[in-house]
Amino acid sequence: MAPREVAWPTLLPGALKDLNDAVRRLYMDADRPSLREIATAVETIADESPKSAPATTSRTTVHECLTTAELPPRLVLISVVTALAWMAHTDPEQREVRLSEIVRLWQNAARAPLRGRRVASFSGVELGLHRPIEPEHADADVAADGIPSYVPRAHDAELRARIRAAAHAAQPILIIIRGQPATGKTRSAYEAVRQELPEWRLLRPSTAQSLMDTWNHGQVSEHTLVWLNDLHVHLQDPQGQRAAALLFEALGHQGGPAIFLGTLWPDTWNALTAPEPDRAEAPDRAYHSRRLLTVSDPVEVPDSFNPAEREVAVSMAAQDPWWSTVFSQVPVADQLAQHIAGAPAALDRFLHPPSPYCRAVLAAAADAARLGVRGLLTRNFLKAASTGYLHGREAVDPPKRWFTEALRDACQLLNGAASALEPHRVRPGVGKADGYRLTDYLYVRARDLRTREAIPGSWWEAAIRHLARADDCLDVARGAHARGLLGIEAALLTPSPSSGWSTTEVDNALHQLAWRLREAGRTAEALPFYLGRLDEANDHSMMDIGTCYAELGDVDQAVHWYVRASERGYDRPFYAAFHTLREAERLEDAEKLLRSAPERGFWIPSRFLANLCEQTGRLDEAEEILRAGSVAGERRVMPELVDFVIRHNRQAATIPWLSSHAGPGAEWARTALKWIDGESTVSIPPTHHGGTEPWAMCLDLRPGLTNRLLTYVRGRAQEVRTRIRELEGAGHNEAAEQLLIEESRQGRYFPGLLLPFYARQGRWGEVQTAWEDLPVSSHRSTLLPLLTQLLLASNRTAQAELLAREVWAEGMSDAEDVLLHLLQEDGRKAEADQIKRYGVEPGTTAWPNATAETWVAPWQVEPGCA
Repeated sequence: MAPREVAWPTLLPGALKDLNDAVRRLYMDADRPSLREIATAVETIADESPKSAPATTSRTTVHECLTTAELPPRLVLISVVTALAWMAHTDPEQREVRLSEIVRLWQNAARAPLRGRRVASFSGVELGLHRPIEPEHADADVAADGIPSYVPRAHDAELRARIRAAAHAAQPILIIIRGQPATGKTRSAYEAVRQELPEWRLLRPSTAQSLMDTWNHGQVSEHTLVWLNDLHVHLQDPQGQRAAALLFEALGHQGGPAIFLGTLWPDTWNALTAPEPDRAEAPDRAYHSRRLLTVSDPVEVPDSFNPAEREVAVSMAAQDPWWSTVFSQVPVADQLAQHIAGAPAALDRFLHPPSPYCRAVLAAAADAARLGVRGLLTRNFLKAASTGYLHGREAVDPPKRWFTEALRDACQLLNGAASALEPHRVRPGVGKADGYRLTDYLYVRARDLRTREAIPGSWWEAAIRHLARADDCLDVARGAHARGLLGIEAALLTPSPSSGWSTTEVDNALHQLAWRLREAGRTAEALPFYLGRLDEANDHSMMDIGTCYAELGDVDQAVHWYVRASERGYDRPFYAAFHTLREAERLEDAEKLLRSAPERGFWIPSRFLANLCEQTGRLDEAEEILRAGSVAGERRVMPELVDFVIRHNRQAATIPWLSSHAGPGAEWARTALKWIDGESTVSIPPTHHGGTEPWAMCLDLRPGLTNRLLTYVRGRAQEVRTRIRELEGAGHNEAAEQLLIEESRQGRYFPGLLLPFYARQGRWGEVQTAWEDLPVSSHRSTLLPLLTQLLLASNRTAQAELLAREVWAEGMSDAEDVLLHLLQEDGRKAEADQIKRYGVEPGTTAWPNATAETWVAPWQVEPGCA
């Protein structure tokens, strides 16, 4: 019989893999002995030196020790590796080193707190299923695990297909199930893994830290399912971003199939994947979670059963006591999953509390959810906050135990399933609750339930005194700022020494506070916060300090900090220092700094240097600089040259120079000549990066770019607009049109005047032609609001929407505002919210122009069509 081969396990990176790799290296150094040889060596060593091998073992035990994907028993492992060391090394010191290393690695792997069990061994309650309502008939036959019969859902096929595919992948896979609370997310996942992965090992990390420990200690091996029910609990934990970063990294590792399966609410998904905020206001607190979630296409769970699913539930009512109870209480139940979980009863308790004191406690908890508080609300917080919700006699003469009774009513279990306010205990063991939180169903609806209600002062005072989590304080501070409560915002962003916040959390809070002070014009108060959080390795930190000094008028300090920030190769603070000197009219210092740019690794923008020369009367030098920049194709330099020549009447010298450069491939020179002659037509000059840029974009009504030309263009356009109105008023539409066409041919006005003219005449075919003839898309974005109004006035709502989508597809962000307004006016709020959050069409992940070829042109839709 051939020697039994060692089938080494496939493990993911971590402590367990490190241990297995060390044992494998020792096995290879021992010249790959057979299992019989290892077992014999163990027995020999035990006979000769009992202290060296504290246990004997069989071939089967040796095989299990070497091939297991879990942590082998310590004594068995020591026996095996002692035998391998004796076979690999004759030097006792070398043996001791190898043995010590493997024992150390075993101890590292043994620190992992999670071991896991087979998927099939878990009950639904253990994996987080909502407690179902109590059946009406206590003597009815109930399921063995105490949960209702499962109604197969439409999304089950997609979920199980993904699980099957992930079970054969070469690396870990993340699967997200997204849906509102109490819609059946966890139940769908539970039924799917029981069917598809019954023999896999399941781990249930409850916090972000335990999730990281699970990975770092090598617990996630081949055929491991990591159960992340309510994934927001992990990602919104103080360690959530570190866990998200580690999980994202884990998804790229090779090492056999493993699945991370999580559930998430849509609102939480939106919050965790929202675009990065303005860095000046606050650091990006969701970068890693956003990066993680964007690699996963979630399985969507609808709020309600479809007709086929409802029919199955009705048929089950004859045998299942829970479904029988639901249909007996609510014959035409719309949200069946929510009724099974008792969610409507919790909502009813919130809307119709048994006492004004219970109402006050629930309102305080709802406002906490409304402002983004995710941590537990302590008893002290709820008692202090709820006093402001009491009015009249209920506030003057409350019962002696009013808060205790109100808390009891709020936490009362309704129909045996859910309560409006849920008590939670964090400390180990049994005992009193450590905090409270609205039930999930109410938590996500808190914004709608309390959106029109004011938050009383007692709530803000309680937040300042009793909120402990840094993230909660930051979120509530933003809510205070939105309401103009700057004093409360400052108090929330100033942690006490005993707050327990990390250095990063304190830094983020002080950064946000300093930004708010600057917004309020209190820069002198903000500066100490920036100086106190100075990070020598962070150019943004020094940039903030320089900006504060600039706002305070201390030019020297501002330039000092800007230049320090630029020393790390970041050009923005360098140019900020230049502009600060120029605005302070210290032109000599500004020019000296600008000319030092090449030494610092930056380039000198010709426009800046020419402007300095012009301000100091060196016109010839200024023009030479602008000429050189135009020839080099620097962006916006040619318009500056044209403006400079016109303002200083230097056409005589410049026109011959431009003519000598107006050869093939120098469209910019010909365009400049036409503008100087006053006979411009829009052209496309080269840019500094070698591509092309619409010349008209440089003249797109931006103040201060080319003042003389803009004055001419605007003035001429106003003259034409006035004359057109006069001709239209007199009924001379043909003469008005001829004037517009003539002006358009000569390029002397903004071409978009044709569109409103044709629209007023109801000549939509000509509108389409004029629209398509616009030279640059920025003109479309500028004209879109006006043309949209004209379309709406003509009962062409569908055309207005399609027009906005067309411009939006071209990348014009202004069109998004128009489209959002149209959708909101049409009552399509959900679609508008989707676009606002993601910047993509609902149901897609691509930019809109990816499907532009399938759209219907706005002009092909009949008036009044939706």
